[in-house]
Amino acid sequence: MPPDLPQNLIETRAVLAAVLNARKADYALTGGLAVAERGPIRVTRDIDVLIAVPALSLPPLLEALAASRRERLLHPR
Repeated sequence: MPPDLPQNLIETRAVLAAVLNARKADYALTGGLAVAERGPIRVTRDIDVLIAVPALSLPPLLEALAASRRERLLHPR
């Protein structure tokens, strides 16, 4: 990741990728953060991601994402 991005975006992207990878979800990073991965940095304050998961897999995936958010709120770095 480019060093000029806000640290919270870098950390959130890493947590999001870890949860999605652990769940073996197909996903693509899109938007300004994706552009920053490949070239010049564009000002961004969010993470855009496209996730393809079967309907039955969605509730556990959302719970895992919520749990990772709760963990980050309880134990900030």
